[in-house]
Amino acid sequence: MAQGGRRHFVGIGGAGMSSLAAILLDRGEELDGCDRQPTHASTEYLRSRGVQILTGHDEAHLEHASSLVVTRPAMTTAEVLEARRRGLPVLRRAELLGTLMDERRGMAVAGTHGKTTTTALAASMLIHSGLDPSVLVGAIPSGWNSGGRAGGGEWFLAEADEYDRSFHTLHPEVVVLTGVDMDHPDIYPDVAAVEESFRIFLAGMPPGGRLYCSASSPRGVELGRLCGTAHGSGVQVTTYGLDDGADYYPTIRSREGGLVGFDLRTPEGVVEGLESPLPFPYNLENAVGAAAASLAAGAAEAGIREGLRCFRGVARRFERKGEAGGVVVYDDYAHHPAAVEAVLRAARDLFPAERIEVAFQPHTYSRTRAMLPEFAAALRLADRAYVLDVYAAREATDPSVAGDVLARLVGESAVYVGGVAEAGERVPGMFARDPGTVLVTMGAGDVTELGPLVLRALGDAEGTEAG
Repeated sequence: MAQGGRRHFVGIGGAGMSSLAAILLDRGEELDGCDRQPTHASTEYLRSRGVQILTGHDEAHLEHASSLVVTRPAMTTAEVLEARRRGLPVLRRAELLGTLMDERRGMAVAGTHGKTTTTALAASMLIHSGLDPSVLVGAIPSGWNSGGRAGGGEWFLAEADEYDRSFHTLHPEVVVLTGVDMDHPDIYPDVAAVEESFRIFLAGMPPGGRLYCSASSPRGVELGRLCGTAHGSGVQVTTYGLDDGADYYPTIRSREGGLVGFDLRTPEGVVEGLESPLPFPYNLENAVGAAAASLAAGAAEAGIREGLRCFRGVARRFERKGEAGGVVVYDDYAHHPAAVEAVLRAARDLFPAERIEVAFQPHTYSRTRAMLPEFAAALRLADRAYVLDVYAAREATDPSVAGDVLARLVGESAVYVGGVAEAGERVPGMFARDPGTVLVTMGAGDVTELGPLVLRALGDAEGTEAG
């Protein structure tokens, strides 16, 4: 290795990259990084621990680097090109994560939806059981400084990302499969390609592994059954869900004060006295899946109870941002039609007397183009939809699927509001006279910045009226 053995993270502000960097810091390794916009809470935490984080991309960033960590093999930033010219190792984030997991006993949560919350729930249960796992979550759980931690225990728990087939580098012995749907059309041409990618991931489990499939995903259950059959020495496949058709399921004891009290039915018996503070049925299902996997890893029943009771969610998963002018603002990462629909239906159940409005930012042109009718149908579930410009992320602009196109397809309940800054000016005036409104800002891009703009504008309006 070069002097200092320092790794340079290209795109260190990304959720997975910053979490991985935090794990390496916990292990005592040296690193630095760069990002186009390194102003995230995760990068501020890394800075507080002495990590130098540079803005933009420049070959000069390699001054102290012995290797690079990148998100995708096709990255062509100045650092990557110069590193390859010099012969420095360039390692995919997924490859480094796979190496770290191989050093421990691996547990992973995979699926098109719900894997972040389920991973964080399982982490809380393992930690409260005293198992001290290493953990990588693709977001920051409430009360954590980062989505990554290096523990001293034998387990390494990670959120397994199907994008770019990254999870093929992981070989966990315990897997939770939350569901399999069509997504990432820039990578997968059709749902058959998605299924094949998940099949390859599951085939990488060692013989004797434990696979827990969500009963609400028939496609995932079928893949799980095929995986179990394919392993000569057997991967044990079981299901989890919300009713007794699954192997692991809850029986509800009470619903009061925002808490759901339940007992967990398992093939081995009953775990009694659980309480979940999380809203929505899909979060209860996530908790059941996390508990099932945690039991397989040796978590104590008391640790599962306490880990669930103390859990306060994950950043950008129906995260309450504040209230002003009679409007309560939540923020959610949903960027797939099924997730958008699930959040809006759940919000309607949680707030039956309020107006439910959504400010939605489509994420990537390829996904928007492939799922335009499905997005429109999901957004019609809101009383009003404010549609922002498409967040391009890694893609070139495609005017044929711009935000205004989606808004027109939604119909009369939708209005196109431009980018985040423009939406921050326009949206507050559209519902300022509608007290009792719940606004959900939604998407995987920078729409998370909209909620504070709306709250500030409504707060200023309140102050003006009061004065």
